[in-house]
Amino acid sequence: MSTKTPIVNLSIASTGYLKIGDTTLTETNLSVLSGVTSTTAFTGPAGAVGAQGNEGPTGSTGVTGPVGSEGPTGLRGVGVIGNNGDTGATGFTGSDGPTGETGAEGPTGPSGGPTGETGAEGPTGPSGGPTGETGAEGPTGFTGDEGPTGVDGPTGDLGPTGATGPSGAAGGPTGATGAQGDPGALSYLPSNYLDFVSPIYFGELPRDGIFYYAKNVDDDFFLYTFIKNSAYDADFNVAAYNQSVSSNNTSLLPTTVPGFWKISQFTLGTTNVTPVFT
Repeated sequence: MSTKTPIVNLSIASTGYLKIGDTTLTETNLSVLSGVTSTTAFTGPAGAVGAQGNEGPTGSTGVTGPVGSEGPTGLRGVGVIGNNGDTGATGFTGSDGPTGETGAEGPTGPSGGPTGETGAEGPTGPSGGPTGETGAEGPTGFTGDEGPTGVDGPTGDLGPTGATGPSGAAGGPTGATGAQGDPGALSYLPSNYLDFVSPIYFGELPRDGIFYYAKNVDDDFFLYTFIKNSAYDADFNVAAYNQSVSSNNTSLLPTTVPGFWKISQFTLGTTNVTPVFT
């Protein structure tokens, strides 16, 4: 079956030319068909793709027309089948429309109504009953064991010397002359002499510059002189000692000594022992 489109309404004009409908084809018109073997000869260069047009509205569905009667078979004409046109580009998707404005805030609703009045105070409830009797006194608890004796505190500083009493009245009788006293002599060195140079000794100290004598097992003779330490502060040493004992921390014990011993040895010579008198 032929797929070519038939040419209808073909006739011969009075001028002798071929006529299709009201159009007359002259020899000039037909000469352009000479030597044509393909329809591509009538196809011009492809035009530029046009801008995408807006999508038109969808048309209403047309009414199906009646089937026409079959016409007579026309004369075989010289027809040219044109090529299918290029498919148009897909139209652009339209942009979203602007977002509508936010509606105005509605008015605030009415208040929930006034606060009701405070109710009247209820009556006082009945008393809880009479007070119970006082319970008997409980037995006395056992006496606890006696705690351990605390550590002896440091000996206090020597108190100040009392004021000198008033002088006796003048003109009293002269007393009798007493017997001659023994010659003066140095005291022997006290056995606790090392306590006087201990930072934690808080008793009475020897006078500054006092002399004592001592001997060793070989009867060598020594002279001891006590010199007080000018940097010694008894109150500070007592406070440091108490802090050390209360915190059980020996590193807090005082370190400044009350004084020093200066020791000199006397050698008993065996010659020239005759004393010199002036």
